[in-house]
Amino acid sequence: MKPNPNPLRAVLAGVLGLGLLGGALVAQAAQPALSIEGNPAGLKISWNAADGGNGEYILEGSTDLKTWTKVNQSVIKEGDLMTVLVPTEEAMAYYRLVNDGVNLQPAYVGPETCKMCHAGKYDEWIDSGHPYKINAVVDGQPPKYFSDQTVNVPNTPEGWTWQDVKYVIGGALWKGRFIDNDGYIVTGDAVQYNLATQGWVAYEASDPVGTKPYNCG
Repeated sequence: MKPNPNPLRAVLAGVLGLGLLGGALVAQAAQPALSIEGNPAGLKISWNAADGGNGEYILEGSTDLKTWTKVNQSVIKEGDLMTVLVPTEEAMAYYRLVNDGVNLQPAYVGPETCKMCHAGKYDEWIDSGHPYKINAVVDGQPPKYFSDQTVNVPNTPEGWTWQDVKYVIGGALWKGRFIDNDGYIVTGDAVQYNLATQGWVAYEASDPVGTKPYNCG
């Protein structure tokens, strides 16, 4: 049985932003959001200076989200649109804008961009379970996995439909659990799908439905 509506936990939005979905992060409202496009020559990083009020923005890059350095390439200005072209050999994994000492939300360049310079690492990563830590249920259809678009988790737990489920946790190699539309992991008897046996087992059956928020663990 589905739980009563509850607010979707903010932590879930944070996890998805870093997406394991592999896309750029969008800055908070009223702040410029970075647009990052990759090509064999490097990265094209753009933002609209009109978003977020006054002040000049400095573009910084990082490989680990800890140490940040100013990007030395010149800013190409076309009205309010600002663009920086970063050559491949100087490309980093993350970028952010800084305005008067305020650091805006960093943006991830995305796995397809990383692939251009690190094809071997990308191939190893894409064939692992790591890209599929959490998978959205779109239009009431189960997630698909790997390049052959396999449906590894064909059904939802008894009493649930794909319309009741917002995400599948895992499901690529070992097991699949479910997050409901309110941000809670589905708990109870026969609610975890094991790929090896193609069967259902219990998960935190002692926790009432609608009480276990997803927290990356």
